Amino acid sequence: MLGTGFRNSRYWILILAASIAILFWFIKFELPSRKPTLFTEVRLQDLPGPLLPERPERLQQALDRSIAFLATRADNERMHFGKDTIPVPAMRQALLRLKRCIGHGMAPGELHEVIQKTFRIYRLNNHVEGFHVKRGSLLVTGYFEPEIKASPRRTNHYPYPVYGIPADLVRINLREFDDTLPDRVLWGRINGHNMVPYYTRWEIDYRNPLKNTPVLAWLKSPVDGLLLHIQGSGILEFPDGSKRFIHYAASNGRPYHSMGRWLIDKGILKPSDAHWPGIRRWAERHPEQFQEACRINPRYIFFRWEEHGPVGKTGQVLVPMTSVALDQGIYPLGGLYFLDIPAPADTSDVQEGLQSFSGLVLSQDTGGAIKGPYRLDLYCGTGEKAGKIASTLKRPGELFVFVPRESNTDKK
Repeated sequence: MLGTGFRNSRYWILILAASIAILFWFIKFELPSRKPTLFTEVRLQDLPGPLLPERPERLQQALDRSIAFLATRADNERMHFGKDTIPVPAMRQALLRLKRCIGHGMAPGELHEVIQKTFRIYRLNNHVEGFHVKRGSLLVTGYFEPEIKASPRRTNHYPYPVYGIPADLVRINLREFDDTLPDRVLWGRINGHNMVPYYTRWEIDYRNPLKNTPVLAWLKSPVDGLLLHIQGSGILEFPDGSKRFIHYAASNGRPYHSMGRWLIDKGILKPSDAHWPGIRRWAERHPEQFQEACRINPRYIFFRWEEHGPVGKTGQVLVPMTSVALDQGIYPLGGLYFLDIPAPADTSDVQEGLQSFSGLVLSQDTGGAIKGPYRLDLYCGTGEKAGKIASTLKRPGELFVFVPRESNTDKK
């Protein structure tokens, strides 16, 4: 009997060891593969606000421009939305169908029925491991097209240059050298036999003015220059009354760092004052400190003239309060989204800004600071009023992704 009991003990020990091994394997290999997803499918009635904006004609314009952009893409190209992969023609047809319904003045109930048949809707989850966000929610900011005084030639009143693309700026796509490398573009310059990073903002503005580089116009100060660089496009107003659109052409490849965040961290400005008007006032009163602050944002932008503006990443003119900039690695260009920005608890700081916002928007631009799933930049329009809205917009929001149901996109 002792031998039988010993054998039974060995049997149960082997079973226990095998179970522990299986559990260890599951924890090590299976659980990490079951990562939380960025998006959760929801119903149309789960959206927190009305679909159509106060000015539906803007939405129609933006739909037109996304449709035009998608028409330039190959029919076999696919758009990736989380786990879903959609052919470009499916998105194009879905947007065209939506545009026709809005144009025909379809009643809200009928429009909702068409949208439910045409799209699946996903909400951006508030927190997903692996993405470094403090509160796990979408941060919405705004940008605009500034109108800036300029001169076609350098004078005592206009000493700051707006550069075109430098002759020594070199662009390299790593994938072109080796298929195993990331599809990433690097910008730099040749120094001897080596490619090195291009000059920083501080070096260009305060140490080594660029040579053999076209100067498109001259501005009153580096502060105006920084505004143009941050917004990426603008309208230059010349002394003779003429105006010209100017737009992003290339960058020095350096990363963008927020001067406003640096001023807050240093205790120089309060968070409520770290918008563009507040930064401008500080910079104009403290030019030497502003010069030093330029070291923290090494990114520098080079420009080109445009016939119209502002032009987004799609090559189409942006539509106020409808075009948004997103990370195109997560949110494909030309796609349809629903954005909700609740009103803040304290509205004292946004009397001239945006109280709240709900409506359909389209991804038609990108930005140097717009990285990851939890950043969105809303294009607010042109001029001073748009600038006030954009400069005070820095609030949490909610984002919903509209993905076409391929089987329904051929219906008109």
